[in-house]
Amino acid sequence: MNVYTALRLADDLSSPMLDALHVWAKNPQGSTARTNNGRGGGTHGAMVRRGMVALGVDENGRAAYFLTSKAWGFLAAQYGTVRPADAGRLTLDQALAEAYPEIPAAAPRSGEVVIPGALADYLSQRTASDDETWEALDGAHRGRGRTLIINPASTRVLHVISRYAEHILAIPGAYTRATLDAARLWIKRAGHAPALMVHRFDDTASAYNGSQCRDDVRDGDVLVVESEKVVAYLRGAWPAAVTAEHGELHTLTADPRTLDDGRFADSAIRAERIATEYGFALAEYGVDAAAEAEQRFERSAYAVEAVEHAEQVEAAVETVEEAEALYAAQAVTEAEADGGTWRGKWIGEQADDALFPVDRPADQGALFAPAVREPIVARASFRPDDLAQLREKAAADREAYRAATDDKIAAECAAHGVAPSQGVADRIAARTASQAPERRVIEGVIVTHTGTAEGSTPSNASHPDVLAARAALDGLAVATMTDHHDVTDPTEDEQHVRGYLIDPRTQGRVAVYWLEGGRTVRRDQMPHGPALDCLADRLKRRGWAVEKMLRSSACVFAHRPTTT
Repeated sequence: MNVYTALRLADDLSSPMLDALHVWAKNPQGSTARTNNGRGGGTHGAMVRRGMVALGVDENGRAAYFLTSKAWGFLAAQYGTVRPADAGRLTLDQALAEAYPEIPAAAPRSGEVVIPGALADYLSQRTASDDETWEALDGAHRGRGRTLIINPASTRVLHVISRYAEHILAIPGAYTRATLDAARLWIKRAGHAPALMVHRFDDTASAYNGSQCRDDVRDGDVLVVESEKVVAYLRGAWPAAVTAEHGELHTLTADPRTLDDGRFADSAIRAERIATEYGFALAEYGVDAAAEAEQRFERSAYAVEAVEHAEQVEAAVETVEEAEALYAAQAVTEAEADGGTWRGKWIGEQADDALFPVDRPADQGALFAPAVREPIVARASFRPDDLAQLREKAAADREAYRAATDDKIAAECAAHGVAPSQGVADRIAARTASQAPERRVIEGVIVTHTGTAEGSTPSNASHPDVLAARAALDGLAVATMTDHHDVTDPTEDEQHVRGYLIDPRTQGRVAVYWLEGGRTVRRDQMPHGPALDCLADRLKRRGWAVEKMLRSSACVFAHRPTTT
């Protein structure tokens, strides 16, 4: 049974039914109580009607009720409970076969597609968010061996499965030989997936998570969220909206056709075309962060010049706005009074046969007397504190812009496993040293850290492996941690913590956990366990070596890329 069918069955079972399943699974051959022979009400009858319990025969040929293969498949997929071997007795399959002969596996009919066994097993471990693919896999039936026969509603289902097969072949060391062979066979039969695909989501939050975790979503793919009027494309690790509404997705600061050297131009055109077809308003691309910072600096510099001018002319201004107004008025008075106006200009060209020809230098000059400009004298007093405050703000803006630029450069270098330039490293070190609080020595007292950190405990926040891993996981949900947070038994205040947690080990090795409700989750714990697969996939894409995980793994072990 694949995970899609298991999830649907779980929604149809009540708590008493689930409890009964766990009890019956401990009995020999999964035998169940014959409460009412499946005819009438009660938990046992409800399970019979759902096909989870059926009539079979025991070793003495007496009729009895047992858990069916469907029930065992559900228990294995949902809880990892495997049917125990019963030595000296008929197996459940044999017992049921005597009462209900099995129908042999049917060959594929027209319009049906066969998925190789190992690839079918791989797909059963994935949560397909695509509706068409989910429906095709949920309605599939087993063929010969472990093959899976589906009846796809469109070629999109084949393209999605091809994306999964291509993902397997892209990381050959992470999968078994059988899985790789099955992926190659599928590509040979169904072909490669298109370079650009369109994916639809219920909301922008699921679109963001899907772009980070799903193996069938790649760079350049278009994401459509009709409920929020959002259309976007995946720009590297960032889903960027081309519509005015963006929800939980990122926005663009320039024309997407020219961003990234035009790498995603086709994706942007396709996304805008879809948005236009739906009638969604397109985004107006603004300036980037660097340009905004430069404009803020220019405004601050203009304010400083205005205040200095007011001080020079001794103007009686009390605010920066009054100083800027005086500065602007001075700039206007310095221009020609008739500049850009009719004053001193000719009315227009005259025809040669005019009734009264005008001697332009003499006659028209008499019509317009030159303007007499009287000097404007302004007297004001200035407070030096205002000027000092403006100068300090301008210096702080420049320092903040330089610090943000240095941090961005350092993060990019850490993500690729290289060291930043010496100048950047020196400035960051000097800034960190100046911001560090003065250390105090308190004899006989144990001082603990009372702050918080994102993605790690505060005591590990500056660890180089943690910084590199945080850069690789940029954009994913991050847990806000304290040094006293117990991830196995969180307090009531800590039960809202959610996201990844990085724990540095030794020699570039880190352990990455996923927290839900303040607790770590295991890989086989539904529905949050697949988050560990998402973390492992992101680290692999960023060049990290990820160790193979077990079904019960509680974290992802990864090794930082080595510099060459």
